Amino acid sequence: MKTMVENKDMMFTVGEIGEILGARMEGTPEFRRAPISGVKIDSRLVGSGDLFIAIRGEKHDGHDYVHSAFANGAAAAVVSREIAPGRDFTGNNVFMVEDTVYALGQIAKYYRSKMTAEVIAVTGSNGKTTVKNLVYEVISRKASTIKSQRNYNNFFGLPLSIFQIKDETDYAVFELGMSRRGEISRLGEISLPDVAVITNVGPVHLEFFNNLEDIASAKLEIIDRIKSGGVLIVNGDDDFLREVKTDRNLKIIKFGLSYNNDIYPADLEFGENQLPRFKINGTDFKLAFPGVHNVYNAVAAFSVAVAEGIDSLTAAEAISGFQPEGMRSQVFRKSGILFFVDCYNANPVSMKYAIDTLALMKCDGRRIAVLGDMLELGNGSELFHREVGKHAKKAEIDQVMAYGELSGHLIAEFGKNGEHFGDKMKLYSRLKNLVKKGDLVLFKGSRGMALEEIAEKLMKAV
Repeated sequence: MKTMVENKDMMFTVGEIGEILGARMEGTPEFRRAPISGVKIDSRLVGSGDLFIAIRGEKHDGHDYVHSAFANGAAAAVVSREIAPGRDFTGNNVFMVEDTVYALGQIAKYYRSKMTAEVIAVTGSNGKTTVKNLVYEVISRKASTIKSQRNYNNFFGLPLSIFQIKDETDYAVFELGMSRRGEISRLGEISLPDVAVITNVGPVHLEFFNNLEDIASAKLEIIDRIKSGGVLIVNGDDDFLREVKTDRNLKIIKFGLSYNNDIYPADLEFGENQLPRFKINGTDFKLAFPGVHNVYNAVAAFSVAVAEGIDSLTAAEAISGFQPEGMRSQVFRKSGILFFVDCYNANPVSMKYAIDTLALMKCDGRRIAVLGDMLELGNGSELFHREVGKHAKKAEIDQVMAYGELSGHLIAEFGKNGEHFGDKMKLYSRLKNLVKKGDLVLFKGSRGMALEEIAEKLMKAV
């Protein structure tokens, strides 16, 4: 096994890693002062002077690649005390711990604590990725800023994102995800945010929670992890967040569409190409992405700008110029038909937002909703699909066409002008014969339903 080589971009010393992990260390003082230049959990990415942490995942076990990591130049490795016996993991540069995932978090927590960058954490049932990206666009116009990439919002991704903070980094914008109680608390402990945003509370991951109250409680774990004197930003339109209070030294900012909030949009309308326009404190916003839910996302990001003292014009320019990621609220016009495609994911909250948007958008023809099953809702699946059907009926959507086993409950509540399909191609054929110039068609469903396949096929056919 190789020992560490000198590296000018030192993040830790070997001795620091030992102290963080509470590991007994042997070796010379010179070895303990040797630099660690990076932290990796993929042996293929390991370079000279890196620390490799062996993570046991569903598909791969990092312990199978410890020797490869050392061959690639790793200075040291963190391995499981339970798995290590019989693997020939020996030497002062191998740290044995009870839980390597927890160890990764502890190292990231220590690293974050010694960096001066201000951390903005975004969590919530819907919109957290978009809000994270919007906040980044706003803050990066003010100072050196990084953000978590892709879906790096868990016990693996968040630490790896934290390690991207450098001495010159002024701000870091991170997304915090969860599926179980206690996860937001742990992610908050690792990231120690100065500002935290809770976008909303909705019925997601209900297989691990009894009800929405439990989900709200899990999201609110972030309060105890915000730095004293920091800021908590919450959706004041959300039933579970509007009355939030704390005895900690935190400033609370509430955003939403209602004028009862601290920050809200005025004169909201859908203008050219069905894109939202509104004002906040007299400043004009013209979003380049559709949807009532994205108005919420934009106002949440603006609330962060207010908390950080960024002027309204700069924030409005950044937010108005933002483009969402693929399959997140995109509008296409083809042959006089407007296609509103939002197929990245779906749950009852985001589904109702999409239906509200469909109802508000300008339309010369019919408003048609093509909806797919909402997955992973646990025992309440039938009830939640029925609620969406009732919501679509109340919103006076002209036609609802649903795909998937669960969506039959949605159609049952929607009633007249609702059609249910168990075959995706039959749905496509029906749509192809139904839509005509002037119609507005929404596509919305869980990622597993892949409704974008129908949207793309239909846009080529009309």
